[in-house]
Formats: sequence, C-alpha cells, structure tokens
Amino acid sequence: MFTDKPEINPFMFKNKFKGSGKATVLCSPASGSRPFTFEWLKNDHQIINSDKIKIDNQAEHSILTIEPVSIDDNGNYTCFLNNPYGSDSYTARLVVHCKYISILFQ
Repeated sequence: MFTDKPEINPFMFKNKFKGSGKATVLCSPASGSRPFTFEWLKNDHQIINSDKIKIDNQAEHSILTIEPVSIDDNGNYTCFLNNPYGSDSYTARLVVHCKYISILFQ
C-alpha cells in the first residue's frame, strides 16, 4: 500500500483574456495516494461556487472555471491538494486586460 504525500501537476491559464470569455484550469495530482481533496484560493482567499465561478471536484482532479472573465478576476489562483499523508499547492496567475479604455476630455 502506498502512503505518498500528493504532488500537483503544474498548471497555467492558457489564454490572454481581454475582458471576456471563459477561463478554465485543471488541478490534478502528479503523484500521491488517494483519497484526495481539493481547495481553491484567489489571492489567499477561499473560492466558493457562484454564478460566475464553478469548481468541479472529482476523485482525481479539480476544474476551476470562470465565466465570463472580467478585469476583476486578475489575480493568483492556488489549488491545494490534500490527502491523509500531506498536502501540496500550486499557484497560477490569471491576467485579464481591459477591452478598451475611454477617456473623455472637456
């Protein structure tokens, strides 16, 4: 029987976002013993499911989906992977650029 501490496969947000679209990222173990539990944080604050953010936790992975992506979603997203023998975490940065900036002069 294996009793290994988990290690996360590195992940990243794949697209450059311009204030719209959908961001999806997968957190999965590279190694470690079951059972696994997952937790997501944005800028060190726990993320929970909402109309905009969905977390799909399965036995072997967790998927974080943000839709629609907006400038407010900029930040560091961390996945914590735990099992009875330890934990690991990995952080990826999501960068969202403004679609446009309007400047009015009078």
